[in-house]
Amino acid sequence: MVEDLLDLEPVVHDAVVLELPLQPVCDEDCPGLCAECGVRLLDDPDHAHETVDPRWAALGALAGSLEADTARDAI
Repeated sequence: MVEDLLDLEPVVHDAVVLELPLQPVCDEDCPGLCAECGVRLLDDPDHAHETVDPRWAALGALAGSLEADTARDAI
């Protein structure tokens, strides 16, 4: 309180911000946007990305080279 004035801005701000949706969408049944590329999921419901944990990427490369060696040995 400053003199006879009460600053309500922080209280109103907190109340309004807490009521806002975390992920706003255009309609209630809209799935939103892809978090990686921004494609509208309503237009492409089967949209997906193959994500590989970078810590496992070297193991995937090793598996690919082992498959190539196995295929070469079979010939």
